[in-house]
Amino acid sequence: MNHLLSQRFHSLDSDRKTQLRRVLQDSPMALRLLDFLQQTKKEKPSTLEIVQFVYGPATAELPLNVQQNRFFKLRKKVLELMDHADEQGESVEGVLPLERRLFHSRELVNDNFFEQAQKELSALVADLWSANVFEWLPEALHLQVICKRALNVKEALSTLLTDLENAAQLQFEFRRMQAMGGRLFEATMAQNSELAQKEFAKMSSVSQRFSQYPRFALVYHLAAVNNMPFWAGYSSRAHMRHINAMKRIVETQPEMPGNTFERNTGPILRYYIAMALSTASMYKGEIQEAHAQAVIAWDILSKTPNMRLKKTETHYHNKASIEVTVGKYRDAIQTMEELIEFLKVQNQDARRLQAYSKLATTYTYAYPNILCPDPQFLLNRLEDYIALMRQQHAPQISEALCTKAIFYWMNGRHDEAKSIALMPETAPIFDVPGFGMFKDLLTLGQNPSDAERQRVIRIFEHEIRTSDRGDVIESCKRGLRLLGSESNAKP
Repeated sequence: MNHLLSQRFHSLDSDRKTQLRRVLQDSPMALRLLDFLQQTKKEKPSTLEIVQFVYGPATAELPLNVQQNRFFKLRKKVLELMDHADEQGESVEGVLPLERRLFHSRELVNDNFFEQAQKELSALVADLWSANVFEWLPEALHLQVICKRALNVKEALSTLLTDLENAAQLQFEFRRMQAMGGRLFEATMAQNSELAQKEFAKMSSVSQRFSQYPRFALVYHLAAVNNMPFWAGYSSRAHMRHINAMKRIVETQPEMPGNTFERNTGPILRYYIAMALSTASMYKGEIQEAHAQAVIAWDILSKTPNMRLKKTETHYHNKASIEVTVGKYRDAIQTMEELIEFLKVQNQDARRLQAYSKLATTYTYAYPNILCPDPQFLLNRLEDYIALMRQQHAPQISEALCTKAIFYWMNGRHDEAKSIALMPETAPIFDVPGFGMFKDLLTLGQNPSDAERQRVIRIFEHEIRTSDRGDVIESCKRGLRLLGSESNAKP
């Protein structure tokens, strides 16, 4: 544990070290410990040399084991303060409290302080079981076994070994479930709903088999919450069942981690819930509620220190989608431009092309209130994206071609839009809810008759009246604006 103490002290910047001294100003021994850490060049100073420096002649009459126990308490206090170096409880090294307690127990065992280690491990193991932290349970239980044997305590050893075996099995099964979730996500991103749902069914089976451990159910519902909106045949009702189930677990088990044992577990899970509620509300046509939940999610990202989700591609896409749906087109355009810049920094050229395609789509929603300042530039990026999709034989090519056709139409190039809409590669997108009626629009060609135009307008208006999906309704309103019809088309 001494090496961790030294490492983390030296990782603090000067402001944090000053702040730490200010907090400990009424503890002379703690200040001497900081002096030692400041002076030592050793990565792992020994307990004896620290005790001699910190306590020295002032406690010379005390037995060494008493001085060491005082030091262990002091070391624990200082580590906790470094864990909470600011008001938000930011951990300097990213080591979480349960993890730090495990490190401390391991160090005690390594230094042969078995009685103290056993006492701390008993409390730690209880907390790990309570929070279903399967990542650390086997090691903590193994350390308990070592302590029992070193202290020649045979009672309860058999039960402890059974717990260790069960914990190892739980860790294995949980890792399997994480792998299933990873395959599910990859299948979802590849638009392979059939494969995604097979993995999802496997996760359901595992969560039911270990129903006495809520974390399995939490990860199962989390997978549904994050992936369901991207599957064919999406049902907001089924989605809401998983959202509500996940909310109940998070509310009753606030310390339980989700898919990963990490900092800010609570805010991360609440972010996922808020974004899922926003998506479900949007599909149900509850546009303002969708935006309200999205605002909650964005506030979590902006106000929670050290959130790993602060900058992700999915965040930008979700934010822009909501902004489009509630008619905040300028905000949506800005969000997509920020995403493009973000992907540039990340050297994700292929994903940047996809983001340009989404930006072009955003401009088609903003029409005619906001016009694209450089349509040819976006058309060139669309050409690059389509070429990449063809090269990869990706199913997204159909949507990309449709985006290009709508963008052509918006810019008055109706015959070119028609030729793209009639391509076999484009056809699959017209089977997706919210896109089918666009084939009627895009195939009108240049200078359609008023009767033809009115026929297509009626198709869009009928869909607006009968659809219960907010995204479909907004897409139809886009079609009406592209046709120059203000009826039912205002955002």
